[in-house]
Amino acid sequence: MNTGLISVRYAKALMQIGLETKNVSEILYQNGTNFYEILNEAPDVEDFFKNPIVKAKQKKEFVKEAFGNKFHEIMVNFIGVVIDNKRERLINDIFRNFLDIHRKQQGIKSVKVLTAISIDDK
Repeated sequence: MNTGLISVRYAKALMQIGLETKNVSEILYQNGTNFYEILNEAPDVEDFFKNPIVKAKQKKEFVKEAFGNKFHEIMVNFIGVVIDNKRERLINDIFRNFLDIHRKQQGIKSVKVLTAISIDDK
C-alpha cells in the first residue's frame, strides 16, 4: 500500500471540498495550518490519533471537544472521515500535503533567506 498516494488523495479531496464550497478554501487552509502545527508541536496529540487502542469514537469526540468551536464544520467532519476510514496514522502527511497543494494552487512559494547581517522587518 502506497501511503504517500493515499495521503495525497485525502489532501486533494479536502482541497476540492474547499474549492467547491463558497468562501471556505482559506478558512480550511487556516484550520489545516493550525492543526498541522498542533500535530508537530504536541507529539502526544499525534500519538493519540495513531494509537490503535483508542477507539474511533473517542478520537472523534476529542476532535469535536478540542476543535469544534475553533475549526470550520467541514474540517471537523473531514478529520472524522479520516478517523472512520482508519487513516489516522497518515494524518500528519495528509495535512502536510493539503498545505502544500493549497500553496501551489495559490502560487505561494517558500523561500529561505540567508544574510551576512541581520535584516529588519522593512
